[in-house]
Amino acid sequence: MAEASFRKGLSVAPRSHSMNKGMAMSLEQLDRPDEAYEYYEKALAVRPDDALVCSNLAYLCLGDGPHRDIVKALALARISMRLDPSPPNRMILALALLQNKRHSEAAQEYERAVGEDPTIRQPVVENALRNAGVL
Repeated sequence: MAEASFRKGLSVAPRSHSMNKGMAMSLEQLDRPDEAYEYYEKALAVRPDDALVCSNLAYLCLGDGPHRDIVKALALARISMRLDPSPPNRMILALALLQNKRHSEAAQEYERAVGEDPTIRQPVVENALRNAGVL
């Protein structure tokens, strides 16, 4: 239902930041990351200072899909942290650093994220950092 509303809005205002962002988030919830990626890119082109769009796009770039780009993910995660240094954005940065094999920095960001919000703990990340010998 939300997808249809966003499509209608985009037919009227195809460059709308909020419509592209909303469409991307809806598609991501529907487990359609490839389509979501395209709409996040459009939203980012209009407003490159949207921390949530940067963070969500970074997360998609860390996935196994056709848009996997760990270098781009790291750049987007850093922008997101500069705009909004929240625990979820710090966690995305930690994941991007981990995948870029920057283990010490990843451990620091992970520990800070968990220190700020213990509910954000991710055992899979902790195991990867332990295996890398930095946690």
